[in-house]
Amino acid sequence: MIVHTKPDNGYESVSTSSMEFFGVQKGWEPTGSFREDLIALVSIYVALDGMNEKGLYVANLVAGDQEKIAQDTGKTALTATTALRVLLDKAATVDEAIALLESFDMNSSIGFAHHFAIADATGKSVAVEWVDGKMYVCETKILTNFYVADSRKKGVGVGTGNFRHLEHVGNTNNWILTPEQVKTALWTIKRNTRWSCVYEPANKKITYYIRENFENPVIIEF
Repeated sequence: MIVHTKPDNGYESVSTSSMEFFGVQKGWEPTGSFREDLIALVSIYVALDGMNEKGLYVANLVAGDQEKIAQDTGKTALTATTALRVLLDKAATVDEAIALLESFDMNSSIGFAHHFAIADATGKSVAVEWVDGKMYVCETKILTNFYVADSRKKGVGVGTGNFRHLEHVGNTNNWILTPEQVKTALWTIKRNTRWSCVYEPANKKITYYIRENFENPVIIEF
């Protein structure tokens, strides 16, 4: 589900949620009845990626193993998916996003490790990871499905081939890519993906390619 939110005390954003994660079966469609469609509201708080009106982009990715995040320092607790909602609603930059994450205790939403890719309209981009209850941050242009920050787990996981391919594409183009070049890069590393996205912060535009259908994009502008 593609979710467009305009909170009274936060930033407008568009995010994506996998309905299957909270029990909705394949083929579900809204009926127009509030009572029957109430489950769709859950998608607001189970975002897996998205971008807000300030150009902040966040994605929740599988980190590389099954370590669950369970911080318990006395701060307000969040799950990884609700954390994305907080960041999209309240953070305009990478630095603001990091500060927000540091103010909460993070907990896994599902039974494997998470890490976040976060970028903003200035071009700054980082990975945020949790190992042994500690949050790690490192600057990176790419994030796939292995740990990249300087923790004891750096390099654990999969997706190194995709990482190297995207790194080559970025370096070859001096990290200035057109939307079409990003689309092509995503197509070359597709692996049974439910959706792929090209984000354009300056235009507040997101182009979705659903289930690897790269010939028929869904374009969202807000």
